[in-house]
Amino acid sequence: MKTSKRARRILARTALKANVNSATAGEKATVNRAANVNSGLTSDDHLSENLETNLEIVDFLLAEYEQINEDIRTIRAEGLNRLNFFITITSAILGALIVFSESSVASALTVQLVSIGALSFLTLLGLSTFQFTIKRDKNVDYNLRALARIRRYFVSKHPYIRKHISLSLRDGPTPFVTKNESGIRGLAQSIICTIHALNVGLITYLYVANAGWSIGAGVITFLVTWMFLEMRARAKYREIEEEAKKYQQF
Repeated sequence: MKTSKRARRILARTALKANVNSATAGEKATVNRAANVNSGLTSDDHLSENLETNLEIVDFLLAEYEQINEDIRTIRAEGLNRLNFFITITSAILGALIVFSESSVASALTVQLVSIGALSFLTLLGLSTFQFTIKRDKNVDYNLRALARIRRYFVSKHPYIRKHISLSLRDGPTPFVTKNESGIRGLAQSIICTIHALNVGLITYLYVANAGWSIGAGVITFLVTWMFLEMRARAKYREIEEEAKKYQQF
């Protein structure tokens, strides 16, 4: 069951108060000696001030952690929605082209030209979706590293909770960029390659009117386009990884 924000803050405040209450006489004496004698503040006063400061830090970091988690969910949902939109548009246009090709209102040449134009549009739309998926992975990686820094802070202050933390405490590049195997990017890449291959096949048939040449051109186009997009994605992920390493602290 998900713990509410208020419940987490109450737990954090309780833990901090327990730490203050368990302070030894020696610790209080140390704080008291460090206090300004003219201020009239006792060790308990200073510990109370420290408690309030720590509570503010805890509240801030918990709010930050929750906001970053929400951003990650939003970014990932946007990527999925973008892919669904691309698939929907592609299905609708391909269906319309099939109906148009079976009608008797247009010549074969007209059908081919309209199909080439529609497939070219879908290719451009697909490339935009492909770039968006890479940007999505970059933003998710950035936010996951930010979460790791917050977890690191709490573990450094309270080492005994380390064994209860299952997620990484390192703020280095995440698998979203180091070993990216995104299903969304892969599916978008496959659809783009298929559409582009169909387009090149139609253009080839328009010039040579040979089904064999048209199919061959389409297959080669699919393979070349796949390799190009894969190399492009890997290059971008390497750039993101190198940039992340520049800001790595732990």
